[in-house]
Amino acid sequence: MLVKKKRILPERLICSSANRALSTARGLAAFISLDENEIQINNRIYAASLETLLDIVQAQPYNCRYCMLVGHNPGLDCLVEKLCGVEDFFQGGGSLSTASMAAIKFDCGWADLTPGSASLSYIVRPEDVDERSLNI
Repeated sequence: MLVKKKRILPERLICSSANRALSTARGLAAFISLDENEIQINNRIYAASLETLLDIVQAQPYNCRYCMLVGHNPGLDCLVEKLCGVEDFFQGGGSLSTASMAAIKFDCGWADLTPGSASLSYIVRPEDVDERSLNI
């Protein structure tokens, strides 16, 4: 999987309480050898506004390098678009379909994330992944 191949393994996995999101998070945690008990279930992610998702991201501890949110649209689309800018988001292909992943990078602390302060590294969609990429 691209996450493993790039050695960008989330130290923190924050997930919606919805069954489908939890199933995705558990599968990902098993794949990257993250203890399932490390998944933080956050009821605020389901149907979250942009402001709520930004609050969740900004609340991450400074020493956390990689964090992953497992949630829903339209909220996650809005978050990526706002943090990275519309142009970056649409050059990356725009909308996050089910089971897609957007990786963003930024040079500030979590608490300092504001609209436009990040850039989009890549978006991976299920159709971008084939069986060969899973054999790592």
